[in-house]
Amino acid sequence: MDWRNIGAVMAAALGIVGCGLMPARHTEADKAFNQAPAARDQVTRNLKDPDSAKFRDVAMFKWTAPNGTAYPFCGEFNSKNSYGGYAGFERFIATPAMSLTRADGPGFDDMWNRVC
Repeated sequence: MDWRNIGAVMAAALGIVGCGLMPARHTEADKAFNQAPAARDQVTRNLKDPDSAKFRDVAMFKWTAPNGTAYPFCGEFNSKNSYGGYAGFERFIATPAMSLTRADGPGFDDMWNRVC
């Protein structure tokens, strides 16, 4: 994760979140920020070359779902394909327990609009 992404996540952890969502309480945001490496691992786990992953525009959001509150990370990633070239940036939503990309199905855009 480069310095720009760290800055974006830190800004979110300080409660500067967008998309009309309420800022997280400091203790909740700290807990979620500490989960960032696990969320990153969820995004890279099925890539051809996980070490090649580059992230940009990553931010953390507070999302209240019917079964509780979650702190997903939203952003874009790029990684190398089988030919060794970068495939292009793709949006993701990730928590320490799961990640979603547009390749996961047609409901991704709707989820992105609700969460990010």
